[in-house]
Amino acid sequence: MTESYLYSTLILLLSHLSLSTAQLTGTLTQCNHNPNLITAVITNNHTRHISILKHNTIFDTSHLSLPFRITDAAGTHLPMDASHLFYSGVDQEDFLDLAPGGNFTRQFNLTNYVALEPKWSERHQTIKILLFSAFRGLKDHDGVYDVHPAAKERFIDGQLRLGDISKVNMTSISHTSVPFQITLSVPTRRSRLKTRDSIFPQFPIPSGLQLLPGHCTSAEAAKASTGMLHASYLAGAALNAASNFSDLPFSFFFPGNQVTANIVAGVMTRVIQAQLGQGPQIFVTCQDLLTRCVRNRHKVILGYLVQYRSSPATIVLCPTGLALPFNPPPCSAAPGTISIGTVVLHEMAHAPAIAGTGLTVDDAFQDAAEVGVAVRSGKDTTTDANAYAFLGSWAWDLGLGGQPWNEQKTCLERFSTGHFNENGYS
Repeated sequence: MTESYLYSTLILLLSHLSLSTAQLTGTLTQCNHNPNLITAVITNNHTRHISILKHNTIFDTSHLSLPFRITDAAGTHLPMDASHLFYSGVDQEDFLDLAPGGNFTRQFNLTNYVALEPKWSERHQTIKILLFSAFRGLKDHDGVYDVHPAAKERFIDGQLRLGDISKVNMTSISHTSVPFQITLSVPTRRSRLKTRDSIFPQFPIPSGLQLLPGHCTSAEAAKASTGMLHASYLAGAALNAASNFSDLPFSFFFPGNQVTANIVAGVMTRVIQAQLGQGPQIFVTCQDLLTRCVRNRHKVILGYLVQYRSSPATIVLCPTGLALPFNPPPCSAAPGTISIGTVVLHEMAHAPAIAGTGLTVDDAFQDAAEVGVAVRSGKDTTTDANAYAFLGSWAWDLGLGGQPWNEQKTCLERFSTGHFNENGYS
């Protein structure tokens, strides 16, 4: 073998798709002179327009979004750098419109996402890149999609109000029956990205979920700390719900079987352990590390997760997220109220240390009703951070948190009064 490393590339052919299904097709290819440069091309072969919600997908160029699942040859998820924004609200700029025959092209430098550091005795490491198989949006319409005014989020008297998001009419848009993928061999190298020490201050930090000292004002720290504690309360309620996986509320947000219940219970257990200072470090900060806490008339970022390979996952709580209420007393409010604890639980579910795999994905614009529809259509929602956050919120509100928080019986009969189409905002 020469010093000019050999690269092998295998592009798996896409299955042929019927144009009548309005599905997308696409390719992943490598640059000849630099195989770490990956080009993705997604095409609308249909005769009508398709509009795709860009949030945290390959179409989202606003930050280091995670458009791929990357595994090694054994199928193990590789540590990745990425950020995930908790979007709330929608505006016209959030949709990518693909005209009939139109293409979306984006080039990625793989070294910005994954550290390729096998043992020094190895010359190459084989990795496989899988693109997500479906996106959220609208298909089969004529011309550019105009966001319905009733679907936009608004600020009224300084309060966050959510419009009727059902007006957006988003659907799942599949680009192939299985995710298209690329397999390649890469050379050994060391990461050139920022290290933890260049981002975070130098002080000893214990294990588990930790608020970064000096990153919040006193008032912010009080709210963030309470939200972190309340996230574990929601996780405890969800854990109780998982013990009765065939019943509501678990069976609404996840497939009601033992295998799924074990997965969900594992995630919720790790959330509780993290709050108790156990397990891998997960940081929480009030500082807008990536300058993403955007707030305007129609769109809000409640918080986001930053994952650097060289440091623990970090949850950023934006001012709007910190302005949310705390968990309501059990059985006192309509199920599904979004609290600071819900935001923390949502972001924790994205972290590999909690999810147990790579970062989970979601459509942060998806409401509770749509999660239920997804379950009934056969979707595995264990990869959706929204499902975990919704289950925790609903289980808590329905009295499944147990003592000492709820001295009365559960109120499961209140399930039908929940925030199904409002994402929990009042």
